[in-house]
Amino acid sequence: LGLGLALGLALLTKQTVLLFLLVPLLWVLLVILWQRRWLMLLSLLGSLGLGGAIAYPWYRTNWLLILTASERATVQSAIAEGDPPLNSLGAWIYYLQQLPEYLSYPFLLVAIVGFLLYGRRVMQNINHVSQDAEQEQQDRRIRKQYYQQWWRSTQWLLVFIGGAYLLCSLNINKDERYFIPALPILTILLTQGLMVFPRSLWEFRWGTAGLLGVLMLLNLFPILPGTPGMAATTTQKSWHQAELVDEMIAANPYLRHTVGVLPSIAELNQHNVNYMGSLRQFQVYARQVGTRESKVWQDARSLNWYITKTGNQGSIRKPQALANMTRAIEENPEFQLKKVLSLPDGSDIKLYRRMEMPISVTPRSTDAPDPNPDPLVKLLRVKVPKVALPDRPVPVQYEWQGSWSELRSGVVVLTWTWVDPATLGAEISNNKNNGNDNKDEISVNTNANTIEKTEKAFADRWFHDHGIGLGNLVEATPTTQTSLNSGLFQVTERLAMLPPANTEGTYRLTAVYVNRQTGASYAIATPPTLLQIRAKAKAIAAPEVDAVTKLRLLATQLPKGLPTLEKVFEQVGQLNLYDPTQDYLIQAQTALEYRLQQEPRNVQLAYAHALTQVLQRQVEGAIASFQRVTQLDPKNPNAHAYLAFVNLYDFRGKAAQPALDTALAQNANQPEFQGLNAIAGLMQGNFNQAWQSGQVFLHRKRGTSRS
Repeated sequence: LGLGLALGLALLTKQTVLLFLLVPLLWVLLVILWQRRWLMLLSLLGSLGLGGAIAYPWYRTNWLLILTASERATVQSAIAEGDPPLNSLGAWIYYLQQLPEYLSYPFLLVAIVGFLLYGRRVMQNINHVSQDAEQEQQDRRIRKQYYQQWWRSTQWLLVFIGGAYLLCSLNINKDERYFIPALPILTILLTQGLMVFPRSLWEFRWGTAGLLGVLMLLNLFPILPGTPGMAATTTQKSWHQAELVDEMIAANPYLRHTVGVLPSIAELNQHNVNYMGSLRQFQVYARQVGTRESKVWQDARSLNWYITKTGNQGSIRKPQALANMTRAIEENPEFQLKKVLSLPDGSDIKLYRRMEMPISVTPRSTDAPDPNPDPLVKLLRVKVPKVALPDRPVPVQYEWQGSWSELRSGVVVLTWTWVDPATLGAEISNNKNNGNDNKDEISVNTNANTIEKTEKAFADRWFHDHGIGLGNLVEATPTTQTSLNSGLFQVTERLAMLPPANTEGTYRLTAVYVNRQTGASYAIATPPTLLQIRAKAKAIAAPEVDAVTKLRLLATQLPKGLPTLEKVFEQVGQLNLYDPTQDYLIQAQTALEYRLQQEPRNVQLAYAHALTQVLQRQVEGAIASFQRVTQLDPKNPNAHAYLAFVNLYDFRGKAAQPALDTALAQNANQPEFQGLNAIAGLMQGNFNQAWQSGQVFLHRKRGTSRS
């Protein structure tokens, strides 16, 4: 039971545990079978079954992520870092060459000498001839038993070390982190070399132990002048990670922040900055940006904080992309230099902040506070341009007020709806009566002379659904619960929305609040707000469109099938980079579920909702969503293929077969459909189907590659 529990938890923690446990487990299994110890075999199988039962649910949901992430972390990283290929000697002696660095030369040399002297002593004792034959036979029996016990223990350690070394060497990525878990066992093995050292040479044994202790202290602490020590060189204070994190939190303590980190040296990179952020109630996340030249422009627009560094930038795969990214931040007037700090290597670290933050939060203070304030969310103000272009980002500012719990749990379903020109006169009069005729107030600035009586456009609306504060409002902690749960707060959003290409005319905003936890909803009164969309309007500068809007637009490409999927998921990868918690998926799912309740026959909403389920790896939800998609879009073979895929992802071959049959009937020439059909046949034990469809898939893929 203990082994099974530990194995299951280890598999959930890190899959590479198999590099160290696979060979020992196989060794134990072979020994048990050789000795025919059937009760012990049942015990071992029970342990493995318990470990598998613990880890299975997570692996069943995330197996594709594991495969793709493993390929990226091993093959791609090894190629980028120039690790020796497996067909070279360097790949097999790599960790052997690194052992002195891991364990130190004194430990290795003295331990090996100890083993050699012990082996020589064993051979002398075995070959020793005594005059007392009976006593000699008894002594030999005792020595043999002692040596067998020692060898049994040492053999087990050698099995562990040998298996770990073999499998780690088979890993094309030779990062030291893969082999380090074997070092404690290797240390135990080598310590035996000290233990069996001849007693007459005790000075070597204890001298080595003392020297190792001194080396450890020198490595950890700056005891001697000129030896900074590991602890001194890796403290967060020396490289200012904590100061940078505190600076971001102090700028707005009510928000969760994501900072783009450009340098990647051992002492300062996205990982240790992210670690410091996790120590601050996970209020700051760090991600590396500027690694791909094609994404520099998007990287520079999608975050509000950036860390740059002078001098050595570390392990950067694309130096030119990083240089362009650095210029895009440091030379951009939209950013201000918030802090400059000197680093131990003589360089400087710089923290940049966007001048106009997209989200700001302030407590709502009044001269005469209401003892029972209304916690429901209100829309105090909306600011938009007078006129904007279609199919171009339009800047918009929303100001929300409510209790902290309502704001943080809130997803606003916003619809900009086309207004009939015949009703515009009443709209304008209402605006002026509400004091919104100030020319400087861009929220409602329209007049009868500028409104054209156009025919209704095809796109009679567009959406701007999102979580309040884009989901970045912090969760109340025991220390902040009292302050956050008392009074009202105001959240100001400076965002961008995207009217469709075929919009024309005047549009008005309506808003609905949806609680992401409970699903409860209520209408929000909106200030009288009109926005004109004209094809000949002047272009207006706007920030980056929010992730929820981008996701919904990406979902419109799903009906096209494979030709667009690569671009869709490439962009999803960027969205996940900018939102480390992927909260935008929950926001989109909440809004889409509300809209589907109102419009259950809307196929675009159905595709978008299915995409949110897939990206969150919610298998049951994805299957149900694509079942709805196939009902709304029955003549699209891609819809049926999607339904088949999510079933196959959950190892439901039989459930996937009807959808595959429909997809193949509608488009039998798609090679990937045949590939899915082969997998479905294999899962159902239909090897004839698997073979035939597999052959068709391979033949057509080869033909496509040649063409």
